[in-house]
Parts: sequence; structure tokens; C-alpha cells
Amino acid sequence: MVRDEVTKPAKNKRHALHGIEKKEICQIKKDNPSIKIAELAKQFECAIQTISESLSNSDYWLNIDETSTT
Repeated sequence: MVRDEVTKPAKNKRHALHGIEKKEICQIKKDNPSIKIAELAKQFECAIQTISESLSNSDYWLNIDETSTT
């Protein structure tokens, strides 16, 4: 049985995103609204839920200072 790598990240592999990465995700989605959340999750090696949560707070993430460590 082959695991669908686009929708299911590897188990026990956690990747926390930094603020700058969340800002980048939101900017990519803003510039390319047709991109799928699953594609972003694969690109950033994180769960779809993580991408979804970042995008739901996109106003915040797009306005953060890039020198911020959050």
C-alpha cells in the first residue's frame, strides 16, 4: 500500500514553522490563489492543518517584521 504523500505527512515528523515561513506561505497564497493547501504543506514539510491555520491568520503574518524571531 502506497501512502499519499501530498495529503498525509510522515508520522512522528514534526516541523514547526517560524513566523517568516508563515509570512512566505501567506504571500505565496496571495500571489497564487489557485495553489492547493496540500501543495504548500508538501513544500514546507508540514501538516495541511498548519498551513490552514497560518492562512486563516494571514493578515497578521503578512504584516510581521521580517527581522522578528517569532
